[in-house]
Amino acid sequence: LSDVTPDQLWIESYKESGSEIKINGLAYSEELIAQFIRALEASPEYEKVELVVSEQKDVSGIKLKRFELTFKIESQKPVQATPVNTK
Repeated sequence: LSDVTPDQLWIESYKESGSEIKINGLAYSEELIAQFIRALEASPEYEKVELVVSEQKDVSGIKLKRFELTFKIESQKPVQATPVNTK
């Protein structure tokens, strides 16, 4: 998850329930949130990324964007063994 998190975007809470993940965080702009969503969607590890909430929040006089995302961990497909020909 840290590999796809942009600079100037902070995750405040992370909750995992089975394959469901819920993240709350802050970012300097909506574009950073959109960049984060695109990176999650492009990752083979995550699926069904949804922006639940995006709203402005004033933190110590700085206008930030608060967001909530939900997504799922991509289900692992079993790898089938390839028979080895030992003739």
